[in-house]
Formats: sequence, C-alpha cells, structure tokens
Amino acid sequence: MFSNNHEKHKLESILHPKIRNRIETWIAALESPYCIVVIPLLLETGQTDLVDRILVVDTPESEQLKRVADRDGLTQNVIQAMMDTQADRESRLAAADDIIENNSDITSLESRVRKLHSYYLEISHDNWSG
Repeated sequence: MFSNNHEKHKLESILHPKIRNRIETWIAALESPYCIVVIPLLLETGQTDLVDRILVVDTPESEQLKRVADRDGLTQNVIQAMMDTQADRESRLAAADDIIENNSDITSLESRVRKLHSYYLEISHDNWSG
C-alpha cells in the first residue's frame, strides 16, 4: 500500500473521516480533565483542529527503525517506505507544544510522562467543568 499512492489515498479517504468521527464522539463524551488522542498521522491529515496541544514522543530515526523492526518484524525497506509517507521528524518537532524524548530507559520515560501529566492537569484545571 505504501508504494501505491492511488490505493493509499483511496484507503485514507474511506478510513480517515470515520476515524475522525469516532475521535470527536469520544472527546465529546469525556468525563476527565484532559485526554491524549493518539493520531499517528495528525499533521499529514490536517486534524490538528481536534486538539489543544500537540505532544510528540520523539526518538532518533535510527532508533525508530530498530524499534519497529524488533516489534513488527518488518524489513528496513518496508519501514522506511512507511516513514517516508509521514511528516519528517523536523516537522513533527516544529509543530509540537510538548516533547517527550524517548531515548533512554523506561524509568526516565515514566518520569517524563508523570511530569507532563501533572502539567496537563494543572493547565486543564481551569477549563474543566467535570
């Protein structure tokens, strides 16, 4: 699919509106001070209007390639083809309001997530009516 732009766009035109509708429904039903919506193609699909802030969990491209290969068993060529259809790292970082660098151990990552959670609770407190 990643090597056939026509088929890729055809599939996206079917899936993306349905996914967006589902996200909007979930957000509308929220009963919490904030939520994190995971949208892998947020920038590429122009859905930034769905969110108040953009969080990027970042790691160098070489580490991304290694992790996807380890997790999914895909070849480097397939992974690179997938990544080539996505916004590049520089664009993601430029769009980010918040960045978690995921290039260390799990304890460090958990610490960063906890700090960001506290921050999100703090900034959402004034806007939440739950």
